[in-house]
Amino acid sequence: MKALFRALLAIVGVLALVVVAGVIYVTTFLDPNDLKPRLVKAVKDQAGLELALNGPLDWSFYPRLGVSVEDAEAWLPEQERDQSPFASFTRAEVGVSFTPLLSGEVEVEGVFLDGLKLALERDAQGRGNWESLLEHAATAADSGAADEALPPAKSAGVALADDTTPSVQNGAGSMAVNLDIASVQVTNGQIAYQDAASGLEMTLNDVALTSSNVSPDKAFPVELSFVADGREPELQSTVSLDGKVALDLQGGRHVLTGVSLDTTTRMPSLGDKDQSVALDIDTLTLDTDKQLYLADGAELDATLHQAALGDKALPLKATFGAEADLAAGTANLENLLLTSGSDLRLSGALKAKDITGDALSYSGQFKLAPLSPKAWMTRVGM
Repeated sequence: MKALFRALLAIVGVLALVVVAGVIYVTTFLDPNDLKPRLVKAVKDQAGLELALNGPLDWSFYPRLGVSVEDAEAWLPEQERDQSPFASFTRAEVGVSFTPLLSGEVEVEGVFLDGLKLALERDAQGRGNWESLLEHAATAADSGAADEALPPAKSAGVALADDTTPSVQNGAGSMAVNLDIASVQVTNGQIAYQDAASGLEMTLNDVALTSSNVSPDKAFPVELSFVADGREPELQSTVSLDGKVALDLQGGRHVLTGVSLDTTTRMPSLGDKDQSVALDIDTLTLDTDKQLYLADGAELDATLHQAALGDKALPLKATFGAEADLAAGTANLENLLLTSGSDLRLSGALKAKDITGDALSYSGQFKLAPLSPKAWMTRVGM
């Protein structure tokens, strides 16, 4: 037994020496700054963004081996460099698995992004400045530019470097990148949004996002939170969202399951009274190519304040299914059941046409359960 114990200690000691030697080798002979040209090219090829990595790329050792960069900015293809960037971040870190690095492979373990800023704008014609990125990404996927910039993972979840893989300039060698990511974390983000058509101006502060097992091929969990500050209209709302997401970047059809959305909103017109809304959806389908949006198994629980209804909050609960086809200009509300305590029970369905035009019309059938109007008349001062 003593001999076995000594042998195990010897093996552990040898393995520790190998790991230490490997770390020394990687950090001594592989300069992460050699990845800069490849990263810039990959971003431009896949998204069309002009990326500037202002800070150096450095090795990080805690809590994981990885590469970090500070102060990066990105501009849209139609932007000049002297304009405010479309996107920027204070610090980013990409954690990688150690063993694949020894054979010239990059297997991403985690992505950490701090201080992300996005400037989203929609013009008077309704086109968003981010749409060119989606179009470029779709074109790049069809042409195979993404594979040339960052070769996809091969067997066993690891992309093997070979003679056909483009090399990083300045001698970094052939490195393939696996786009399945174990964890993603975004902190201290800010997203500014302006809509020239509607006049809506809103800024999302304290944006935080966490996710794990992120993959373009299977569903993964997402948690998102932020504080929305609106100027037109004036309001402040705290929002949290979680669920599972299955992305289809090529087909444009994204499916969210187990969606839970909670909001608390404060408006100056209502003083210190908060409007709270909780929305749960079994399945939410977003088909951006067809402009078709479906919500199945939706359940709403809200507590609302309105001056016309007195000081007491109005509780509302609703279950429904919904569909919006923006290309056809139609929307449907199905299997609606709306209740408010024991005072209100309304059921029915509604169909609307020309929801994106000037000739909005709708039809439907609703059934209101018998109720006493006394309580409602008292609330409105009658």
